[in-house]
Amino acid sequence: ICRRTDDQRQAIVDPIPPTQVSICRTRRMQVGRTLSFKHDVNRMKRPHQPNRAAFLAAGFNFAKGSRVREVPYDAHSIFLFDGEETTLAVRAWTHGYDFYQPDRDIVSHLYIPNHSPLRPVFWTTDWAFRQRVQFWTMLRMNYILGLHQLLDYWVNVSDIDTRDLHKYGLGHRRRAVDYWTYVGVSPRRDGPEWSKHLCRQLESTGLPPFPYQESTGPYYNDYSDYAKSFPLNELQNDQPQPSVAVANLANQ
Repeated sequence: ICRRTDDQRQAIVDPIPPTQVSICRTRRMQVGRTLSFKHDVNRMKRPHQPNRAAFLAAGFNFAKGSRVREVPYDAHSIFLFDGEETTLAVRAWTHGYDFYQPDRDIVSHLYIPNHSPLRPVFWTTDWAFRQRVQFWTMLRMNYILGLHQLLDYWVNVSDIDTRDLHKYGLGHRRRAVDYWTYVGVSPRRDGPEWSKHLCRQLESTGLPPFPYQESTGPYYNDYSDYAKSFPLNELQNDQPQPSVAVANLANQ
């Protein structure tokens, strides 16, 4: 609102509304022959303070600059849309970062029809070609998340873009496999499509803290030992068991 200085006494500022928009759940979605994740936007009661949340929004997130150095945006994720936020979230979470939602709406997103000139998007031009590129980017993202053997086992790993995994891959402070159960998401093809609804929890206390390993080993998510780092049986059962190191931290 812009007013002349002498009009300030008459200025009426609306109070903060009692509700806000939040990402309370996500769902697994089919993209060609692979799977990705798409968040659901919900309206919930405003919490009394910023609370620890499950998901990261690509359109509005901020942190210390060290986060950008530790978890840089993947330069090889060409034409990626669905799955971008989940990939960035799991990468940051395994580096030891937590996510917090603000206690009120701060910014808005112009989400209007794709063909509007007010909102240019990359899939309105040459999409037949770009869609094929995006598909292979999704295969890369699933590999980074440790989901290749679960979702894309029919693709030879040698055909997937695995460049710079130690730069754009997962961290070593938490196991990627633990993220899914922590936020209530099933990555399995035959698992529940939707994650559990977290609005009530985000309105009150937020998610509980999840311990992380200190900077000295043992290290998790080692791509050189893929099968051991991403235990397939735990992903298939949706019941990851925290490692001994994490369990010890939780009991301290």
